[in-house]
Amino acid sequence: MGAGAGEVTISGVVTGDSPEKLRRVSVSLAESDYEQAIEAHQNYADVEIIGSLVRRGTRTYLNDARGFVVRPPVE
Repeated sequence: MGAGAGEVTISGVVTGDSPEKLRRVSVSLAESDYEQAIEAHQNYADVEIIGSLVRRGTRTYLNDARGFVVRPPVE
């Protein structure tokens, strides 16, 4: 049985920002992407996703999320 869709918070670098600036961005994912995100978290893997950043209060969200990919490990 799958985990279903869900929301995750990703910590990382946003394209265009300084590489030293980490942000926490919340995003709602479809079931298949959510399952991959859980696996990536368990394996300490990097992910990549595209969308539009918006601020709501003190949080940053990614709207229109697409192209979720778990990146291969750097050797």
